[in-house]
Amino acid sequence: MLKKAFLGFMAFCAISFGFVSCSNDSDDEESTAIENSSTSTQGENSSSSSQEDVDETEQPQSKVDYSSYYGSYEGTVMNQSVTLTVSESSIDQGGNYGAYTKVLWLTDSDGKAVVAAQSDSTNTKNGDLTAENYTTASSCYIVFGTDGSATYYVPAMATMMPNGATFYRVETLSVDASLSCYVSAMGGVEFGTPIYRSTTITKKADGTVKATLNLGTGTGTIYTVNFVEFVDPRNSTPGYYDADGVVQNAVYTVSEDDTATPPSTDEDYETGVNYVTSMTFPVSEETSEYNLWIYINSNVMGVQFCDGSGSSSSNHPNEATPYVGKLTIDWSSLN
Repeated sequence: MLKKAFLGFMAFCAISFGFVSCSNDSDDEESTAIENSSTSTQGENSSSSSQEDVDETEQPQSKVDYSSYYGSYEGTVMNQSVTLTVSESSIDQGGNYGAYTKVLWLTDSDGKAVVAAQSDSTNTKNGDLTAENYTTASSCYIVFGTDGSATYYVPAMATMMPNGATFYRVETLSVDASLSCYVSAMGGVEFGTPIYRSTTITKKADGTVKATLNLGTGTGTIYTVNFVEFVDPRNSTPGYYDADGVVQNAVYTVSEDDTATPPSTDEDYETGVNYVTSMTFPVSEETSEYNLWIYINSNVMGVQFCDGSGSSSSNHPNEATPYVGKLTIDWSSLN
């Protein structure tokens, strides 16, 4: 997602009013002088316990509280959706970076830090932040906003993020919901319930609300014939109907280590199909029902579910049918 480390050193950093920033190398001598002075003072303190108590209170202390920043953040970089996390384990105090330094790491969805910034005290020399699992640059800084945003600026990477990349804190909640994909023919068959697993709601600090519908394979019987069903994305991209009744593509994931079997006439009958495991799309707490555009296939047959406004028949993916696919969310159960 982002380039690997290409600059190994970062300059002095200072945090104030909720942001992390870096200064120039010109302060090195002053920093060294401060450190030497601190060392000298500590040596004098060893001969006087009362004086030692006074000097200890004057030592630079790490007072930055990162807990208010902990959480997940979502944003877009180079048209790619990126998830970052800020957690207690993301903060490294002391060690190779200086006795009074904290290092803030934002970790992307691949588990790699995309920025590391020093902080907190001018009594710190430049730290060698060279590593293979994160990208850093001199003069990088992160601004945490009171609106739940975290803006990541890297001037040296202006070609990638000319105006900075802004991420918003995301809250993930559970909710009760149900999926109905009913066909009145064949004695009446409900194809939605067997493949439905759960629904989660994500709320971003910028006001965006999305639902993630988690799916799997399901079993059923039609006239004594057993079948295994799944959402097939190959010829019909999973989607949803927006407020204007227009089908929009959903963000979806597919199985990696498991496949489902399509009808014997399908070209992928022998290899199997990587079926849909989740689909994510925007929702509103003012609306409880959402029509979906999904093709539910099986080893026997397939049906395109939609808003029910079409006239196509089974085994015709990506063509509207009279069969409704509907997600119903119980917003009162959100927690």
